[in-house]
Amino acid sequence: MIRNFVKIANTTFALIDDGDAQRVKDAAVTAVRAGGGLVEIAAEPSTLTALVSPGVPVLFFIQSVDDDADDTDKWNGFDINLDQYVD
Repeated sequence: MIRNFVKIANTTFALIDDGDAQRVKDAAVTAVRAGGGLVEIAAEPSTLTALVSPGVPVLFFIQSVDDDADDTDKWNGFDINLDQYVD
């Protein structure tokens, strides 16, 4: 499976919707040309807002990831007993 990523400064984020990559690119370019601005990024594990300005390195890249690396299974085997908090 092919995934789109954005790296801002030293932090990399996986974009949730691969179709959103162009929107994020356009917003980052607009922010830099304006001298800085906030860019909303739908990334995993959550949506974030990044301050993008001239001098902040922003790198967009596409990477192949294993199809077996399905995030929906990341909580399998994780169990929280909440019975102690219920009357």
